[in-house]
Amino acid sequence: MRFLILFIPLFLIGDEIKEGLLKIWDDISKREYKIVMEKLKDCKKPNFEIKKNSKNRFNICMKDNEIVYIKRDCLDKEPTFFLHIYPKNSQKYINLDFLSTELFYYKNFCIGYKKIPSVNFSKIETGQFIKNERIWEIDIKP
Repeated sequence: MRFLILFIPLFLIGDEIKEGLLKIWDDISKREYKIVMEKLKDCKKPNFEIKKNSKNRFNICMKDNEIVYIKRDCLDKEPTFFLHIYPKNSQKYINLDFLSTELFYYKNFCIGYKKIPSVNFSKIETGQFIKNERIWEIDIKP
């Protein structure tokens, strides 16, 4: 029910309802932020090699079987993320690409996390791309 109400243009509803909707949205954002901050706790920066464009990249860390992305002043919501896990002794990779719409936006940060399979890997490739052009990319080594 809450999601149906959010699509009503704000100028069509009264100030009291507007304030209630904004409070609900703020509560959702704070809850998401707490979840992500919990994921960042004890998060370890992986050993990685920048392959392309370190300026646009997200800060990345890993915790258990998750990879966490965080960036300050995150304005660009269009590019898609690629996340390729290369299991040891395999020529094929596991494709875990995802859209930037899966990120949480809180104040001027965007934060995201993705579960990765618990396999021994030779490397992880991750970054962002638009159409067929990679904007930034890194290789993570075990």
